[in-house]
Amino acid sequence: MDLMNWRAFLLYVCVALSLGFVDHRVRREKYREHVVTEYIPSVIAGTSGSPAKYRVLMPFSLDAFTRWSGQDAYTVFLFSELMFIGASLIVTHLYLRQWFTDAGSVGGTVGLAALLPLTFPNTWAHPDSFPDLLLFTAGCLAVAARRDLLLGAILLIGMFNRETMAFLALLWAVHRLPEWRRPETIRNGVLIFGICATVYVGLRWVRGFEHYEMWMVPKNLEYMKILPTGFDPYTRVAGFFWVMLLAVPGWLAFTSSRAPGAPAFFRSAVAIAGLFVVVAWLFAAVIETRVFIPVLPLLLPGAVAAFTAPRRVDS
Repeated sequence: MDLMNWRAFLLYVCVALSLGFVDHRVRREKYREHVVTEYIPSVIAGTSGSPAKYRVLMPFSLDAFTRWSGQDAYTVFLFSELMFIGASLIVTHLYLRQWFTDAGSVGGTVGLAALLPLTFPNTWAHPDSFPDLLLFTAGCLAVAARRDLLLGAILLIGMFNRETMAFLALLWAVHRLPEWRRPETIRNGVLIFGICATVYVGLRWVRGFEHYEMWMVPKNLEYMKILPTGFDPYTRVAGFFWVMLLAVPGWLAFTSSRAPGAPAFFRSAVAIAGLFVVVAWLFAAVIETRVFIPVLPLLLPGAVAAFTAPRRVDS
């Protein structure tokens, strides 16, 4: 790292501590330890229900580390949150450096960090949220840098965290569409999609297939209202957080991606971001704004390009 990068690293340490504090304090006090007393044990036991029972990466990892270290389970969880927030910020900076200067990358990374509290409205923290940001951003970086084997490795890990990592395979496919006839593209595509399918099916084969309520449009329309006065102000308007989170970055990214000379990756990423939002509205609870975390790294490069010109690169 040069001097600017070290300064950015120190800044990201402070930002990670700030976000970790907010994430902890914004949760209802009586539910803060629910993640280690109820959620993680139920995932490990296979009794958490679908889709949580298939998101095994962090519950099993945190449980193993807690047993190995002998530390309090909630302390281990909070430490992991800080580590994943900090790592996510660093990877986001490296991701933006594909197109922007250090200054532009720092601005974009801090801008992303400023939006993250809008993904905290759940009663308790979920252990997969910040790893989701880290892994999805790393996957976007791999696609932009044309590192297909690295993308495969990230998917092999990330699909055990959240199944929405499969959108990275779609991002890869859209971005490589002009090269679809090349043998290397076909071979790597089979590998990338094969990893997603194998992990997705394998988890359900091993842990048992379980249906869950998928069609969420009626409930999502119901969520789009201010909750009664018995709720705290933060929670009362949580149904609108996804709009606050995505509207302006989406507009900035869309307009920048259509500008002359914009990197092709920007257009691919915006297209997949739009698809992700549609799928989330159909099949996820939009009041749980954390489900939109993968959209942030998809929109971020285009949003940053609205303020500083990207370098002209092949991606």
